[in-house]
Amino acid sequence: MNFKVTRAPVNLFKDDIAPVHALGADTDLDYASNMNDNNILMLNCAATADDIAELCPQGIEVDNKDPVPENRAAGTTAPTGTWQELRTCPRKVDQNVTNSIGRFVVKPWMTVGEMDELALFCMRFPESLLRKTIFPATNNHIQGASMMLSEFYVGLGCHFFMACLYDHETKTAELMLFMTKLIHNTGKIVCMDTGFCVATGIIALHKRGVYGQSLIKKRGKYWPKHVPGSVLELEFLDSELGVAKTYVQTIEDTKFLIHCHKDDRYVCKIMSTHGLMTPVEDHTTYRSVGGEWKSFKYCEPMSCHNHAKHWVDDVNN
Repeated sequence: MNFKVTRAPVNLFKDDIAPVHALGADTDLDYASNMNDNNILMLNCAATADDIAELCPQGIEVDNKDPVPENRAAGTTAPTGTWQELRTCPRKVDQNVTNSIGRFVVKPWMTVGEMDELALFCMRFPESLLRKTIFPATNNHIQGASMMLSEFYVGLGCHFFMACLYDHETKTAELMLFMTKLIHNTGKIVCMDTGFCVATGIIALHKRGVYGQSLIKKRGKYWPKHVPGSVLELEFLDSELGVAKTYVQTIEDTKFLIHCHKDDRYVCKIMSTHGLMTPVEDHTTYRSVGGEWKSFKYCEPMSCHNHAKHWVDDVNN
C-alpha cells in the first residue's frame, strides 16, 4: 500500500494533467479541497485472464467481474436518502485527520500484554520484514522454487488470519481493511475501482480513519446494496452535461455519500464518506455532443478518481 509512482507517462491528454491547487485559508473549510494534500492512493482489484488462470489453481480467489458477495442478491434498493448540497467536507472538519505520511505507534507494555497471539505475530513479523528478509533467506534453501507472500498466507491460513483481525466485517470489507492496514487512522483518501463498491467496506474504512471512495457500476442484474440506481438515473434524466449532485444516506451513524456527475452518455457515480461537488477549476474535460464539442469541469470526487486511475494505469500499461 505504501508506494509512490515516480515515472510519468510520456503523453497526457489535457484533462489528465494533474492540477496544482493552492489551498485557501483555514477559515474557508466549507470549500477546502481534498485534492492538494498528496494523500490519495488507488486500489484496483480486477484480475486479468492470465491472473485468473495462474491464481485459481493455487486456491486463491480472484475478482472475475462477477458481483462481490455483498451485492449478489441486493435486489431493488429502497431509497432512504435525500439530495443535498453539501457545504462542509466531512474529511476536512475531522479533527483526527493528520495528513501525515506515517508515524511510529508506541504500544505500552500493558497494551502488549493484552494482545493475542495473532496480534503479537503481526507486530513482530510485519510484511516488509517477510518480503525483504525472511523470504530471501528461506528461498536460498529451496531448490528450483521460491516462496511467495501469497503462499505464506495460504499456509498460515489466510481466511483465519483475516477473520481474527476483522471477524465482524463482511468478506470484501475484510479485504479492504487488510489492504489498507498500514494507513489506518492517517486520514488518507483511497480511490478504488468498481470491485470495491461495497457500502459496508466504505463505512468500515471510515471508522478506521481512512476515507475511501469507489466507482459505482452494475455488476450483473442489480445495483450494489444501498445504491438506488433507478432513483439516481431518474434525477439526471433531463440534466445538462456536467451537472453534479450528492445523494446522502445515513448508515451505521455515518453519512454515506453517492456523488453523481452527468456525463455525455451516462451518470458517473462514486460512493464515499467525504468530498464536495465543488468544480475543480483546472480539470476541464471535453465531450462531443451532437457533433458539437462541449466542456465541463470535473467535480472533486471524479477528479480524484480520474487522476488516481491514470497514475496507476498509465504506468502499468
